[in-house]
Amino acid sequence: GVKRLAVFGLDGADFSLLRPWLEDGSLPCLSRLYRQGVSGPLASTVPPLSPEAWASFATGMNPGKHGVVNFVQPKPGSYELQFSCGGIRRARGIWDLLSQAGLSVGVVNVPMTYPPESVNGFFISGPDAPGTQADFTYPGELKKRLLGAVGRYEIHGDYWGRTTPERYLRRLTETVENQKKAWDYLLREFEPEVFVGVFGSTDRAQHFLWKYADPDHPAHESLAPFAGDDPLLVVYRAVDDAIAQC
Repeated sequence: GVKRLAVFGLDGADFSLLRPWLEDGSLPCLSRLYRQGVSGPLASTVPPLSPEAWASFATGMNPGKHGVVNFVQPKPGSYELQFSCGGIRRARGIWDLLSQAGLSVGVVNVPMTYPPESVNGFFISGPDAPGTQADFTYPGELKKRLLGAVGRYEIHGDYWGRTTPERYLRRLTETVENQKKAWDYLLREFEPEVFVGVFGSTDRAQHFLWKYADPDHPAHESLAPFAGDDPLLVVYRAVDDAIAQC
């Protein structure tokens, strides 16, 4: 049969956080992969920012070579700044190389991948896309089919400042479930030989909910107790469940 490869990205994940959960079985699917596979620390880019790091993941090159160096960049011909996006990347992504080698690929939600790239398969841009009102899919007609299949598609998943921490956590897990629903549809429709998908909710949770989970955080004691389990573990469990069902 056809050999298939799936690459799952957990944005912001770090073994200092993950390892205890992997070893005590809190994340059953990831724990199994951890025990039966190979793992190790991964050095980040310099500077260690998401745009540079994910562009390096896509290309295997450092920021000086692929050209993505921050969340913003100078607007040509002026002193103004504009948001960076995947369109400024100066190097080919691995999905492009795989496509040209004749393999079918599917790419979903990798940061710094807007506008969507032409591949032998499907491509759904990541959080640098302006939103679902933009043309964020390849092929272009896939946007209508995807939204018709899943009802809505969550690109950004950033709701802080407009809700309570508990409600924010619920929205993060809903985003994981929404993305998993979209992935199910895409994998069923295209059956790619190589699939690359990134969960951004892990990064969002750590940005805004870490202080509730970490007793050593300077703001921890001044906060009202979080209603429920460790909010970071809740998000990682949702991701673990989603990967297990792929």
